[in-house]
Amino acid sequence: MKGDVKLGVIEPAGRNMKRIPFIHSIAFRLMIITMALVIVILAASTIMTSIRQRQETENEVRDRLTYLSDLFTQAFEIIAPRPAGKETIDYWLDKVFTGSLSTGRYNIDIAYVIYVYGRGQVLYEYPNRRFLQHDTAGNVLMPHDYYGRELPGIKYWEHRIMEPDGVTVRYKLVMGYTTRFENQELYNTIIFQSILAVLFILIGFLFAWAIAHRWSRPIMELTEAMARVEDGDYGHKLETKRRDEIGLITETFNKMSDGLKEREFIRTTFKRFVTKTVAEQILKHPEELSLMGKNAHVTIMFADIRGFTPMSETMEPEEVVDLLNNYFGRMVDIIFRYEGALDKFLGDGLMAFWNAPLEQEDSALKACQAAIEMQKEMVKFNREQAEAGKRTIAIGIGINTGEVVAGSIGSEQKMEYTVVGDNVNLANRIVTQSEKGQILISESTFLAIGKRANATPLAPIMVKGKSQPIKVYILHDIEPG
Repeated sequence: MKGDVKLGVIEPAGRNMKRIPFIHSIAFRLMIITMALVIVILAASTIMTSIRQRQETENEVRDRLTYLSDLFTQAFEIIAPRPAGKETIDYWLDKVFTGSLSTGRYNIDIAYVIYVYGRGQVLYEYPNRRFLQHDTAGNVLMPHDYYGRELPGIKYWEHRIMEPDGVTVRYKLVMGYTTRFENQELYNTIIFQSILAVLFILIGFLFAWAIAHRWSRPIMELTEAMARVEDGDYGHKLETKRRDEIGLITETFNKMSDGLKEREFIRTTFKRFVTKTVAEQILKHPEELSLMGKNAHVTIMFADIRGFTPMSETMEPEEVVDLLNNYFGRMVDIIFRYEGALDKFLGDGLMAFWNAPLEQEDSALKACQAAIEMQKEMVKFNREQAEAGKRTIAIGIGINTGEVVAGSIGSEQKMEYTVVGDNVNLANRIVTQSEKGQILISESTFLAIGKRANATPLAPIMVKGKSQPIKVYILHDIEPG
């Protein structure tokens, strides 16, 4: 592909193609949509993972604190009543407070413990020296001053021991613990999720770029191909193995290009050689036209200026060209008026035919009517030439009707729609037998016209390429139908 995609501007190939800023391209929009989806999914995943992680952490901490509080309660009930009970509990708690209490994945720092009897009598309290609380004056506060309240960075856990009635609180154990490790676990989770998010964003960017490139590349190729079509190159084809909408568009474009190529060929082939009505009919119904060659029953006309070669040798080149252009212009107008197709100019002569490329009714009659009109126009033409002090000329016309091969003939560089065959050669031989101002028609043309032909038969004549003489007629006029 010749079109290059850069970060700033998409520069498609094709001189008539518009430069598209990258931020306005489909590729950029697809990338934005894909990246937005990736970010939304990652954000939702991170939030859900963080919430689940916090819940798991809190549940784990709650289980550990429940176990610890049960253990402490049992120890307190056993040790406290003894004479050395308080010292033993202090020793045991000091062991707990010397470091973190390991709970598997989670570590808990106990900030304080307070054991309360009934409605508020403090039986025991112990602050962790690492997490002492102070008042505004800087004095150390004991747990009974702040237990049961949320403190910065410290949560509390309350464990109740009920009386046998199940209603009255006998003892209440309150344990304060820090959220440092709990928050650290959440922080680690967020960091891990963030690293994964960055990784997935990079992967998502590459994925988005691949998707955008997959969608934008065929569109750019299609745009380039359209620019070529706009420049008149109808032979460019797009190849695709896609089965989606892009593939369908590509196949449709190729069919459109083939159609335009055929219509352009028809237009360039026939626009100068058939009437506007016939050309429009060909373009409207191209399926009725065969360019590959087919047998056709046509009427062929040759018209030639009598004695032109020796006359042109005495004329200036500009005068010759002016004479021929004036003459051909009038003759072609008449041929087109009678729905004929101009095949080619042959020096000072011309060739035309009827009933191809499209079939016509009364094609032989129209050819003969055109020939009579042409001879009448030559009278007017010569009068104007004489009045202008210019040379006058006379033409002979030969017409034959029969089977030929009609189709596009030539090379890849230049193709022309024409008719070939023995009947074309016969028409050319007949015109060589015509005299000034004369119209000679073959027997097949005479029979095709029927009773409307006002013609005089001549003696059979020999022509080149025929072993037997042929019948010809001088056509004077066409009787009204």
